[in-house]
Amino acid sequence: MAAHGPYLIRLTHKLETDGRIFFLPSDKVYGYLLPYKPKGPMIELVLESFTVGRSVKANHRILPQTGQVRFKHFDAISKVQFALIKDKIGVFLEDRSSNGTYVNRTLVGRSKRVLLSHNDKIGVTEPKAIHFIYMHSNQDQYPIELTQKYTVAQELGKGACGTVMLGVRKEDSTQVAIKIIKKKEVALLPSSNKGNVLNEVKMLRAIEHPCVIRLEDAIETPDTLYIILELADGGELFDKIIEKTRFQENEAKLYFYQIVSAVEFMHSKNIAHRDLKPENILLVSDDESRPLIKITDLGLSKFVDFTTHLKTFCGTPQYLAPEVLFSRVRGSGIYDHKVDMWSLGVILYILLCGCPPFNPMHPKKSLVQQVTDGDYSFPESQWASISPEAIDLVTQLMTVDPKKRLGAAEALVHPWLADKEIQLKAEALMRPNVNREPATSIASKTRSGVSALFKRPAEEANGGQQCKRTKQ
Repeated sequence: MAAHGPYLIRLTHKLETDGRIFFLPSDKVYGYLLPYKPKGPMIELVLESFTVGRSVKANHRILPQTGQVRFKHFDAISKVQFALIKDKIGVFLEDRSSNGTYVNRTLVGRSKRVLLSHNDKIGVTEPKAIHFIYMHSNQDQYPIELTQKYTVAQELGKGACGTVMLGVRKEDSTQVAIKIIKKKEVALLPSSNKGNVLNEVKMLRAIEHPCVIRLEDAIETPDTLYIILELADGGELFDKIIEKTRFQENEAKLYFYQIVSAVEFMHSKNIAHRDLKPENILLVSDDESRPLIKITDLGLSKFVDFTTHLKTFCGTPQYLAPEVLFSRVRGSGIYDHKVDMWSLGVILYILLCGCPPFNPMHPKKSLVQQVTDGDYSFPESQWASISPEAIDLVTQLMTVDPKKRLGAAEALVHPWLADKEIQLKAEALMRPNVNREPATSIASKTRSGVSALFKRPAEEANGGQQCKRTKQ
């Protein structure tokens, strides 16, 4: 029998002695049950009837609290909420509850059964909740190099560079995100041969920042690159923007300080993101009182040829810096870390007013021309309540000339972000176990030089383009 880590629970044939329950080992695993929210160890299913509920006699007992996460509506859970039953046809879920068990948000109904499929989502007492995920044990569609270490579950999302799947590390049952990049669909850098990929992974694994998604591992086959990433399951900043429309200024500042802190750290390690946008900024949880963010795909530029990727980019250029768009036309591909700073300016603009700075329906200019001209404004109807310091930071980030555009270290000491209360809140989120004053990596001697930069007129910072409040 294969060895398993302490967090992979194998429940098999039950033996009762003196009121105590024992489980005998078996290798006949037909599926997995993954406690998703709250997170828990992945369970290997072997028993032909496997029960879940709050009773101590259930094969899997639902507890009122796991770590710091409480099981919502725990008191409504039945002693035996549901059972997983295997027969010749397949695996069925049988609802044995009083308050409802849901499969893919559809009520099963007391004493009724539903045939389960791979990645079916199970909710307990709540139709919209995902408490468990059922997975077949057959993982043949994935290479053995991956399935030896990870069980692949449901799809989390798709992007220009590949598909992201939920995964579970078998060694300790840690949930991870697995980014699957098909080589024939995405141009990889010539240096991305097997040896170099492993070297890059080793380097990137050593880089840790509380607001950067950690790269855990990478597995390469002749056709596919699998990048294993830390999982942040609070959703995308993009979805939060859609939900809230716009952020209060101090709220935006708390998010943005974390984002800039992460970018400054990565730039100090000579790593540029090149594809910053709200979809690539994730929330650790859905707890709005503690909005810790994490930037994902920061190490992707080490593997993916972004020059080719951006040349073939067919979506909106809303977040791309002017020099990136120029390079697409000229074919030069020459630009540096400052492309990230322009993207940060666009993100901040959207956080503060709820709208993008460039209008795809502009009667005279294409979106690309608006970006390359730096043709944006601050309509009074949307910006009247926003501080001049915030507008100044947006302007100095969205400066067409990258030589005049703020760097990440400079942005961190801009007067708008030099808010001690916000910095302390952000640092408490990023480093909850450290009791110290907020710090940036910029040297004190740089601060005096930076202060003069912030006194420049906005139109000078933006290469002559005046970006001021306008009436609309």
